[in-house]
Amino acid sequence: MNHSLPVTEVSANALKGNKKVKTVNVGANVTAIRRKAFFKCPNLKTLNINSVRLTKIEKKALGRNSKQLTVKIPKQSKKAYKTLFKKASLKGFKIK
Repeated sequence: MNHSLPVTEVSANALKGNKKVKTVNVGANVTAIRRKAFFKCPNLKTLNINSVRLTKIEKKALGRNSKQLTVKIPKQSKKAYKTLFKKASLKGFKIK
């Protein structure tokens, strides 16, 4: 039974408190990053968003990682994603 299902969202508290994760790659089919998905991940340095379909980023999705975090987003979605981060009150990290 080799079925493949696309991941469409990063659920709430998905990696909350994970001290080992350093890099996260968000897949091309993801449309939402839920509340506290990457909250309190002290070693998280890079978040690669490969999706151009992202429509929702909830408050505290990135939490207390912002001083050291670099978020890499697709160039064609840069303006829209900056607006999503702003609506979610997420700031202080680098966007590339």
